[in-house]
Amino acid sequence: MPKQNKSIPKKSKKKKKKFEVQYGLSAFSIIGRSPFGSGATKIKVNQNKSKGHVEDRRHILHYDEVLKPTIERVMTKLLISMNGDMAKVALLVSKGLQGRGIKRLPKNSDKLMVRMVTEINSARENLIPDRADTNKAIEVVRGYLRKYITQISTSEFAEDCMTDNHSRMGQYKKLAKETFLRDSNGGDITEERNRIHGDILEFINGCQAPGGLWSILHDLVHSATFDFSPKITRDFTVKAIEWQKTMMLNEDSDPQTQLKDLLSLI
Repeated sequence: MPKQNKSIPKKSKKKKKKFEVQYGLSAFSIIGRSPFGSGATKIKVNQNKSKGHVEDRRHILHYDEVLKPTIERVMTKLLISMNGDMAKVALLVSKGLQGRGIKRLPKNSDKLMVRMVTEINSARENLIPDRADTNKAIEVVRGYLRKYITQISTSEFAEDCMTDNHSRMGQYKKLAKETFLRDSNGGDITEERNRIHGDILEFINGCQAPGGLWSILHDLVHSATFDFSPKITRDFTVKAIEWQKTMMLNEDSDPQTQLKDLLSLI
């Protein structure tokens, strides 16, 4: 019998989730990642390696960790306040976007919500052109920070924070040195990761108490973008922090005030 040719199945690539918004009477959620709009694409980045480091547009306030959950929170509260009437919500969003100078808005509610998310994701003052290897390294570093936070999230560490017990700080610093790797097995991204890990270890080694360590680790997770980027300006950092602080403090404000604050990033 002739041999049958059995083709080896190729590994299927993970499909990216389609970007869309979903909402009901009391919930608003964003699926997938928003693309950049025209405001963001006007920020020039170098994509030609022969002209220097290849660049990407990078958020100061991270999309997944800050922008997306904040939008979902505000829009959910707005929906609830309008008894799930998306037409009323869309009218408020449309007026808010127009007030920020955004024109040619879609009349369809779904498309309008998508446009709102895209505009917030593309806010020019929340984007900087930076080396692609720096951008990718920062994403990798966030993973290491989360790993270290998970490792020290023990009942023993919690007790040390509560009682201000310094005796185990040596152990926590030793674990940090083992976690935040600095090796030469890699290219430009690894080199940038090593640089940032070195800065993080300096911060951790400067901590005298577990409570201070816990505080600085959470600050670093959210501020990794601007604390370790040589390209970011002070003005942009200040504006980003002010907006984030406003959104953290306005959770008990009426939903329309929260919407106004949310759109102020644009």
